[in-house]
Amino acid sequence: MMKPDGFDSAMAIKGGGFPQLPPGGYICRIVEAKEQHSKSGRNMLVLGLDIAEGEYKDFYLKQFQRRHEENPDAKWPCLYYQLTDGDSVGRLKGLLMALEESNDGFSLASWDWDEKKLKKLLCCGVFREEEYLNHENKVRTSVKCISILPKADLPTVKVPEKKTLEPLQQNNGGWGNIPDEDIPF
Repeated sequence: MMKPDGFDSAMAIKGGGFPQLPPGGYICRIVEAKEQHSKSGRNMLVLGLDIAEGEYKDFYLKQFQRRHEENPDAKWPCLYYQLTDGDSVGRLKGLLMALEESNDGFSLASWDWDEKKLKKLLCCGVFREEEYLNHENKVRTSVKCISILPKADLPTVKVPEKKTLEPLQQNNGGWGNIPDEDIPF
């Protein structure tokens, strides 16, 4: 085997993947905001977030830069989705009020509903660990932002409980609760 170009300067990644953000609360900065439609056609606000302070500052920027080197079409790794219609209007209002409380100069009364003006605002993001099935049908975990709070709420944030898959989704590659010895191979 030949030594690859860039081996000496490459950052070692242990465990085969990217470092993972520990679950909990973090002061976040909105790096992008856009309006989109969900898969079911509902209106939603999509916020790209990054960690703005502390030990994990720029966590998602660094992750994006590493991914972008390998894939120029890489997507931003931390997105928060908020539906903006129907029974979700109250949650949208809560999100916007959290941004108002967290940012001098941002006011719902004077905001003109241009989502691009949310860029650079700060908030408290609450992150939890979540299980998912990868393309090989193996259970993996990721850490995702599940709510936006005012920055002042950070000291009271409790680490959310891990979201796990239902047992039928993760047992025996989708075979349900069949004991391994009963699988017909």
